[in-house]
Amino acid sequence: MPMFKIIAPVLAVAVLVSGAAHAQGGAEMSIQFSGSMHAAAVRCGDYNDEQLAKMKVAHQAAATDAGVSLANFNNHFKIGYDKGIARFDAASPDEQKAGCDQASMLIKAP
Repeated sequence: MPMFKIIAPVLAVAVLVSGAAHAQGGAEMSIQFSGSMHAAAVRCGDYNDEQLAKMKVAHQAAATDAGVSLANFNNHFKIGYDKGIARFDAASPDEQKAGCDQASMLIKAP
């Protein structure tokens, strides 16, 4: 399994938890980031539906453990996801490929 597939959920959860330790706005931004990362994973094709569902459940658990309501998580995750999909779809095919390649390289870097 590529390192991106292992580390991306861990990074998103780490960002979420650290954000939740700050002001509520930080948690909301972290959840939106998680949704945006989820959108990238969907568009880049790095994960199957089962893996994506498991990642989202892990993100939800981290958020609720940090005191975020499930409704708030779902709302901000959707905002981030929708923005991520829109940004990806608005990019040219070359920009899309470059974005997927860059994300994969960043995660794989030692």
